[in-house]
Amino acid sequence: MAIEPLLSESQRLFGAEVSPGRAQWCQENLPFATVVNNELLPPLPFEVGQFDFIFAMSVFTHLRLDLQFAWATELDRLLMPGGILMFSTHGPSFMPRFLEYHGAGEGKARLVNIGDSGMFLALVFGTETDAVQGQMAVAIAHHPDLIEHLFPSCTLVKYAPRTILAGGQDFFILRKKPNSGLRALSQRCALERRYLWTSPSEKPETFVFELSNVCSTFCCFVAVEVFEDRQIEAVGRIVSEEADTEHVVVLNRNRIFGPNQFLKVELPLAAIGTVEITVAVRGRTSPLSAQVTWLNPVCY
Repeated sequence: MAIEPLLSESQRLFGAEVSPGRAQWCQENLPFATVVNNELLPPLPFEVGQFDFIFAMSVFTHLRLDLQFAWATELDRLLMPGGILMFSTHGPSFMPRFLEYHGAGEGKARLVNIGDSGMFLALVFGTETDAVQGQMAVAIAHHPDLIEHLFPSCTLVKYAPRTILAGGQDFFILRKKPNSGLRALSQRCALERRYLWTSPSEKPETFVFELSNVCSTFCCFVAVEVFEDRQIEAVGRIVSEEADTEHVVVLNRNRIFGPNQFLKVELPLAAIGTVEITVAVRGRTSPLSAQVTWLNPVCY
């Protein structure tokens, strides 16, 4: 194989493939590499910080939103501080083409905003199931600003839009910050609850995340779907032996709310403890149904 002579005695090559047949072919025909057959969801059978270089060509181009965050957190776990991550995405130039497929009825598209400018467009051909994730039936386009939300513990080294090196895809090179890393706080990266508040005094449900490692920041994204003019607050409370602090993020009334608009909630952490996140809808005078979706609760 062309790559084999390029490996020095101290270098080892590992790979992960979701297709059992392709993984078996690699195991039988690439004796210089250790290739595993992975599941749709992490983790991979490798150690924390095992790799100094990770390459993912056209992987994030075929995964739905919660899987994007799940695998970004897993790759961050495997990458050592100072290590390099290289990967490709379909950039904004692919979005008009995806929307044309949607308009022609050839696929179903969903546009999601993460934070203020992290645009994410998913196009699915046929029925969306776990079986089509990672396959050509799912096509994903990213705005470059989304990458900092996927990999907050990394810094951007190089961004090459629409490069021939990646078949017209955008190409990213990131470096993991020293003494940094993501830690997922939930097995599921998307948690959905439906509330029915019947009186102004009723308290909404609170999500609780236990912190078992020392981190400096807690981060998650929350989408609130309501159908009336209401002030919406995301209230984060940090409880530990050393401190009990509260952080409030108020969503502007002039912003468009809905299941496709995720607000970033970021809380500074002073110690190991508990994070309590509550979404409150203020000024309601009648029963109100609201769906709240939490995305990717992590600390870093």
